[in-house]
Amino acid sequence: MDNTFEQRLTALYDTAKKQKSAALAQLQKTKKASEELKDKDAAEAACAAAERAYSAAVTDADATLNAGRAALRAEVKADIHARSLVSPSDVVPAAITLLDSGIMTADDLLALADQYSDNFTMLRLIMPRARQAMCTANTTRDHNERDALDRVIDKCLGYLNADLIAFDRLDAELAGEQVD
Repeated sequence: MDNTFEQRLTALYDTAKKQKSAALAQLQKTKKASEELKDKDAAEAACAAAERAYSAAVTDADATLNAGRAALRAEVKADIHARSLVSPSDVVPAAITLLDSGIMTADDLLALADQYSDNFTMLRLIMPRARQAMCTANTTRDHNERDALDRVIDKCLGYLNADLIAFDRLDAELAGEQVD
């Protein structure tokens, strides 16, 4: 994942955390000040108003965070889409010859996917070959081969979506820190 996406996502969470901390500090300050008031009704009203202000500030911080997360995730998806468009210059003729030969096993396709993990065009050419082989494999006799071909497809999709997966992992990690 592009480092700027990581930095921007982290900054969104940091900003929300600071806003919530500032709102909590203001709430605590108001509650402490209300304890010194002689008029208990005024103290309760001040506390209630501070609670509402705190709740509104947390809601606003969460709304801003969620909107920023959604926009940033959309940017990551758009970036992946732009990078995953097929490019004739990324086609490796020797690999295509092997793919077209019909002699490749799931292990061969997996090795090829690993070899071209950063070449989205080749990954997109490997996946349909794995799907085709999976569909033509005998369901009773070639059960292990079908499972292995399914893993090839999953591996290709993992490489194609690695940045989005990394973004979602970081997002979940940062969200977990926000709860603490």
